[in-house]
Amino acid sequence: MEHAKKPILVPVDFSESTVTTTEHAAVLARTLRSDVVFLHVIETLFDGFRVAGLALDSGSQENSIVEEVENRMKSLIQKFEAMGNHCKYRIEIGSIHKTIVKVAADIDAGHIVLGAHGQAGFEEYLIGSNAFRVAATAPCPVITLHDDSAYVHGYKSIVMPVDTSFYSRQKVKSTAQLAHAFGAKIHVLGVSIDDDAETEQKIHAMCQQVGEYLHAHAIAYDIAFETGGNITDSTILYAKALKADLISIMTEQEPSVRSLIMGEFAQQMINRSPIPVVSYRPKEVSGQVDFSL
Repeated sequence: MEHAKKPILVPVDFSESTVTTTEHAAVLARTLRSDVVFLHVIETLFDGFRVAGLALDSGSQENSIVEEVENRMKSLIQKFEAMGNHCKYRIEIGSIHKTIVKVAADIDAGHIVLGAHGQAGFEEYLIGSNAFRVAATAPCPVITLHDDSAYVHGYKSIVMPVDTSFYSRQKVKSTAQLAHAFGAKIHVLGVSIDDDAETEQKIHAMCQQVGEYLHAHAIAYDIAFETGGNITDSTILYAKALKADLISIMTEQEPSVRSLIMGEFAQQMINRSPIPVVSYRPKEVSGQVDFSL
């Protein structure tokens, strides 16, 4: 099972989250044998704007701001290449999440590794409030991390919540590819806010199908079920109990009035999970929704 060697895009804001993001990106890059592109987006330039951790006075010029960001980028590149990785950087001016998504498309990124929160204040706004919007619109999978996400030597344990929706299955193939690259075990978790017999029967059938796919592709797995209650809480508690390294989700799911749509679930998961989260967008093929594994 080959994983495309596409570059990994890593947006950075030079806050504490940059350290965590860089560590995870390094592991991912070495495993997938991918290059890394660091990106810093300057959204607005005005008197007193705080960028790259610098409080700039009213006499500051735009070029001096960019110069300081370049210096910090070069320092980051040196440290990253010392780990044995190949990388480069880009500095862009524009809307944070739109620019990240645009650059990801420009470089045909395989993944985006993004801090879910930055420093308190303006830099937290730059990265933290944009994490879900990037995950919901990016052309590739997005891995979001919190500052306290543990340093990993690889994703060895992946939790993959599965519900009864067709969209839910779309992440299986990509998650299996990631598991294959890291030699990971996938913990399939059947979830729903409903716990009636019909729903449980559908979830069991869906998880069995997913299990058959993983078995056919020689991916280690097990299956558990958590029905009733909050999907986000159930998934996080299950992942924490397993000491999982990653949670794999879709950005949409189950659009019914009685269930959490995945947009809400994904946003809650990205904002609250202490465990890194990889998000996949639903896709359509030739005008038809792709429901295949």
